[in-house]
Amino acid sequence: MKKYLKNTSGIASKVIWSLSAVCGLLSFFYYLSTGNSFFLSLFSSVVVLFLSMFAISFVVGAISGVVESVLHPQNEHTTPKNPDSTKETSSFTEEVFEVVGTYYYLENIGKLATRNPDWRKQGKTLAAQGHAGRRVYRYKYINKPVKLIQENKNPHDHNAVMVQIAGEKVGYISADEAVHVRTILNKHSVKFISAFIGGGDYKEVFSDGTFQKYEDDPFINVKIGYR
Repeated sequence: MKKYLKNTSGIASKVIWSLSAVCGLLSFFYYLSTGNSFFLSLFSSVVVLFLSMFAISFVVGAISGVVESVLHPQNEHTTPKNPDSTKETSSFTEEVFEVVGTYYYLENIGKLATRNPDWRKQGKTLAAQGHAGRRVYRYKYINKPVKLIQENKNPHDHNAVMVQIAGEKVGYISADEAVHVRTILNKHSVKFISAFIGGGDYKEVFSDGTFQKYEDDPFINVKIGYR
């Protein structure tokens, strides 16, 4: 619509402006040479026509601007210039995998443990500090750096993926997920690999300051972020 109005007004104005200019110049010269008032009146009419054309051009331009704003509203704050590129550079996939066989590597996992200072506190103290209804674990664990090592010559499974944390072997990716993990490592761009060691011995604190101790083995999860 705006293009149509702009083209129409542009062509019409050029034609009329050209004709008006020619008529104005001719009438002015005739008036100078003859002194006939008719040509002076004609010159005045041409001046009025010029002013009218200027006003018409201004009105048409304003109308076309309004039409364009209605048909094609813009919002620079909410419409990204290239939304696809933003999505492509910022998005990646995260997957979590359970580490199995940790029972055989409890000694190595123990090397990653540090005693939790809350473990020695009295039950009433823990309850007063907001631990009532929560578990207080005996140990906290070092969770990095993490390495996933593909054991191609593993006699039990050629697809085995061993998990190593802070230089200690702590288990394996489960056999049913090992092939998928290998695919991620070999065919994708890996952004990060992290691990979480949780569980282990803990005591459950109650609101009256009493607690109950439980023994449990730690568990390990590995998270991989990749594109």
